[in-house]
Amino acid sequence: MKLKHIIIAFLLLLLTACGSKEEGSNEKESFAQLTVALWSQPITESVNLLVDDEKGFFKEKGIDLKVIPGAGGGDAIKNILSGQADIAFTDPGSLYFALDKGEKLKVIYSTFAVQNLV
Repeated sequence: MKLKHIIIAFLLLLLTACGSKEEGSNEKESFAQLTVALWSQPITESVNLLVDDEKGFFKEKGIDLKVIPGAGGGDAIKNILSGQADIAFTDPGSLYFALDKGEKLKVIYSTFAVQNLV
């Protein structure tokens, strides 16, 4: 996935409640698949991702979102390195460990929480 697509996906993750659905559009919808690996089991900080089935925030933007729960930042890193996820929410320690082992990862750092989007 290109860095531009990852940045757009990240911004959509942050702005899921924004935007509106166009009424009366007859175009066949085509969805880009995006898989997000979490560092934890579903919790309130990822609720915007988890309500998509019900609210359709991402579908409105043409994204078919899949969320993979984890059991720590290492799980999120493993999911992205194995190709099971496109982006991952993880902790700095797990990220630095992977970088130290020679993995080539692109990172968007957020000061909102102790997480990185990889």
